[in-house]
Amino acid sequence: MSSPTGSIGPKVHGSRGRRQGGGHGELIVPALEGRESKASLHRGLVGSAVGVAALYSWFAALSTPFTSRADVMTALPLIAALVAVVLFGHLRPRGTSERLASRPTGRRLWPWWAALGVVGAWELFCYFELPRFEHPTFSSLYDSASSSQPFKAVLFFGWLVLGWAIVRAYGRVRS
Repeated sequence: MSSPTGSIGPKVHGSRGRRQGGGHGELIVPALEGRESKASLHRGLVGSAVGVAALYSWFAALSTPFTSRADVMTALPLIAALVAVVLFGHLRPRGTSERLASRPTGRRLWPWWAALGVVGAWELFCYFELPRFEHPTFSSLYDSASSSQPFKAVLFFGWLVLGWAIVRAYGRVRS
């Protein structure tokens, strides 16, 4: 059957899935397949990354603290975070609207710098002046808390998640 204006049903043209009208009275409807596929791809990538991080945490928990294997298992995520920070900082294009975005100021960052300074001073004081059994450092507290492999893997996974959150926050500020 045909109508006076051409075909009755909508025609689909091109790879974008937009319905284009062949005559009068037909609607142009954008297809949603692109958004849905991007969302499912994103969920798949996030799920895969979480699985890889959990598996990596399990193997990192098998290492003995303060050995070269433990150092390498800890250094690899740090190197990956450094690479991500460099990519966020230097390879992202900046538009005029992005330059106008709010940047962290000294007023917003000083509590974090103060907390970092207190933690660092406490670690150094405990390391140089006191025996660990009297005033343990954060490292020795972690060592005693992570005596079982599953708990140690959970702590390492939490460390990875915290690192990724810091890198993402840096990327949002820089972009």
